[in-house]
Formats: sequence, structure tokens, C-alpha cells
Amino acid sequence: MTEDQLLTMRLRKTTPILLFISFLAVAIVLAGYNSGSVDARRLAHRTVHHAGHPKLPPPPPDTGKSVFAKLVVKNLGPVINSKLNEFAPTLTADGLTMFFVSGDQNGGRAGGVGKEDFWMTTRADASVDSGAWSAPVDVTEINSPGADGAASIAADGQTIYFATSRNTTVSGDVDIWVATLDGTHWKNVHEVGAPINTPDWETQPSISPDGKDLYFASNRPGKIGPQSKENVDIFVSHQLPDGRWGEPINLGSKINTGKYEGSPFIAADNQTLYFCSDGRGGLGGLDIFKSERGKSDTDWSTPEALPAPINSPNNDFFISFSAATNSLYFASDRSGGSGEF
Repeated sequence: MTEDQLLTMRLRKTTPILLFISFLAVAIVLAGYNSGSVDARRLAHRTVHHAGHPKLPPPPPDTGKSVFAKLVVKNLGPVINSKLNEFAPTLTADGLTMFFVSGDQNGGRAGGVGKEDFWMTTRADASVDSGAWSAPVDVTEINSPGADGAASIAADGQTIYFATSRNTTVSGDVDIWVATLDGTHWKNVHEVGAPINTPDWETQPSISPDGKDLYFASNRPGKIGPQSKENVDIFVSHQLPDGRWGEPINLGSKINTGKYEGSPFIAADNQTLYFCSDGRGGLGGLDIFKSERGKSDTDWSTPEALPAPINSPNNDFFISFSAATNSLYFASDRSGGSGEF
């Protein structure tokens, strides 16, 4: 099983994926999450049902007061989206640069390095009434001939963490790597190493605003519920004084359910965690939830499902915010996409 087979199998019966962006009353989605993507195939396998796992009660109904309910969802359009697969957006703090993944298992965009590459697009103004994105450019200094998945860029824009299946011969092994920006070039591209990476599946990183906490999804041992490879939980690792990363900590049963929890995103307040789950009810298969951190890594408020139009009867995941604007980006397989599975 390749690294992202879970997602493709999970989404195989749904419509093409979009990536959406939101401006105050606008939300936008990226198109095309395919069976070839590093994270798409992994999530797709979530049709597996775990016997004996208690069904959690559905999230409380939305009262209509949520700011998310007032957003309008828009597709980013043909400059970003293609007939391939575009997903996993991550933005710089100023909202002027966006990285995302594009491609599928049969091949990537013209001009790319591998089947699935990181691409970069920029805009001159992040205000509500502007924001046209430039034609995406392949980030050749980071990409590999294989599949490169979800990424997270640090608040200062100088460090990027990303998932990749390079440099391994173990089936299903995906690791988190890191690169630093030197002027206009990405350099020092290397694996973050143990104890974060294992022969299992470590992916979908989200670096905290202060750069000291790294959240990620994994099917490693120590999960809540069944210890099968299909069960994916969210973990966090704290940076030690010497710069190394500490032993990852499972966020516990207030976040993880024994089914699929993934695509974590820690907000600029360093307290609010957004993530996707198919183990908490909601409007569709995978829904986006938010939770507030308490006094420890396992102390979180009861997750709340984001209302429509962010969540839908389909699968919604990979949310990302720009700290400098009132905008958000997320992936969805709702109708209206230009990509294919």
C-alpha cells in the first residue's frame, strides 16, 4: 500500500476535490485530490469500519451565529486548479505566497519534477477586493521524482516542513522533512529524523507560530482505539533546548477517536487546532473540526464541527489560514471541481 492509499479509497466514490479560499464572506477550495496523491490515498481508505468502536454523538448543531456560516465558498479557478489534483495549501503569514501540491500517480503538471510536486504561487495584494494568483511555479529545490505531500510553512516564511515518500524502501513509509530559505532558494533539505519519523506513516505537518511545536498525523503505534494501519491519529512533538524534537505525544481521546483524524492546523493564537475527522459525526464523511487547547497536550475542548458552507455532505479537510487576512483555504470533494480522482 502506498503512503496515501487510505485517502484515495476513502474518496473514490465522491466527486472531484476543490481547494477553496475565503475572504470574510468568501471561502475558496483547491481542486483535484487524486488516488496518486501522498495524502489522498491514505484518507480514502477510511471506508473501513472498526468493530467495537463506540459511535460518538454528533457535534452540537450550528446556531447560525458562527462566522464560518457567513462565508461564501469559491473555487480558486483554472490558474491554480487543473484536471490533475491540487490540495494541501499552506500560506505565508502575509497571505501573499501559497504553496500547494499538484499532480497524480500518472504524472504531474508540465514543468514538474515528480508525479506530485510542491508548487508556489504569489499575489501582490491580499486584500478582499484583489488577490489574483500568479501562474504556479514548481519548487524544484524541494521536490523529488516521487510523491511529495502536505506542507506547513513557519510564521517567518523561512522554514517549511513537508511530507515525502523519498529515500525509503519500506512500503507505506512517509516521513516529514524540512528545508530552510536562503535568500530566494530553499536549502538544507533534510529529514527531521527520529523520534518523529518511523517506518510508519508520518505526514501532514503543522508547525506552531513560535516554531516550537510540530503537529502531524500518523498511524504509528500508540493510537487511540485499534492499532491498525487504517487508524490515524494526531500527535505533537515539542522542540528541545538543543534544537532536536522530543518524543511525539498523542493528543488523546478528546481529539482522536480510533478512526481517521488528520490534516491538523494550529492557528496563529497557538491554542486553536483545526483538523479533519470521520469519527465524530458531522455533515459528511470527513468534516473539519476546531478545538481549544487547555493546560496540557491531551487537554482539549470538545471539538466543534464547522458549519456549512465550510463542511458539506462530502469530504472536507486540509484547512489553512492566512494570519494577515480574513481568509481560509481548504480542500473538498464537493461538486464543481475540475480535478479527477
